[in-house]
Amino acid sequence: VAMRNERAFTRAYEVLGCLPPTYEPRATGHIPEIVALMQRLIDLDHGYAAGGDVYFDVRSYAGYGSLSGQRIDDMLAAADSDALAKRDPRDFAMWKAAKPDEPSWDTPWGPGRPGWHIECSAMARKYLGEVFDIHGGGLDLVFPHHENEIAQSRAAGDAFAQYWLHNAWVTTSGEKMSKSLGNSLLVDEVVQRVRPVELRYYLAGAHYRSMLEYSDESVAEAGQGYRRIEGFLTRARESVGAVDLTIRSDARPAPFDAAMDDALAVRQLHGQAARLEAAKAPAQDALPQPQRPGRSDALVVRTAWGH
Repeated sequence: VAMRNERAFTRAYEVLGCLPPTYEPRATGHIPEIVALMQRLIDLDHGYAAGGDVYFDVRSYAGYGSLSGQRIDDMLAAADSDALAKRDPRDFAMWKAAKPDEPSWDTPWGPGRPGWHIECSAMARKYLGEVFDIHGGGLDLVFPHHENEIAQSRAAGDAFAQYWLHNAWVTTSGEKMSKSLGNSLLVDEVVQRVRPVELRYYLAGAHYRSMLEYSDESVAEAGQGYRRIEGFLTRARESVGAVDLTIRSDARPAPFDAAMDDALAVRQLHGQAARLEAAKAPAQDALPQPQRPGRSDALVVRTAWGH
């Protein structure tokens, strides 16, 4: 099941033109790193073993709850295991004792499997180091998942992520799109009705923290906007001939940087591209001429929404 969904995820990224990640680690391939991290937390009095499970002591880490803006005393008990074995009902499981018919690995505390959070901290440390820039994820992962990741990693001495980007959901009829609700739209199905690049343009049209209500009509409208820009660039290229489209990091237009610095406001770039297309004549005057190499905002905008 995991492999099937992994392939579907990869296929969706490929068809939409997204760059592949450098690494795609799996929790089951990093049990030694997970065990080592848990042992370090136990040695630092942030973790403890009980009944074959290993728990994180949330009261041992002063910053617990800072990401989600909660106080420990106001939190409900962690629902990941029996509270009777815990020092505090809010302590969360880093490792769960083996159960019949479940995969398990041997550890100093007995056979079992990773909890939901420890593998992320262990793999992030291995591939990204003790500190890295950005951690992303859905709004529904702020608590407990990301809160627990922070607690584990920082209690172990790592600075961990410096910025958190939590995206909202694509919804249908006001509900979060998910397989369990039976309202999911697979990319493989949608791209039978719309060009992949137009679907990508539509999905990038909303700010990442904003809900995006999916409808075929909205995708079609976004596709029309994309085709207008695409047509303008095609006509511009035909009028001036071949143009060097090499992206130079020192040649980005100021509005691009301003939009990216404004919490990744890609929608602003869409607006800039649309206004440039509407201007047509002034934009064509700004294009580089064959005898005088240069650059233009029109060509750079194309890379902006193509990234």
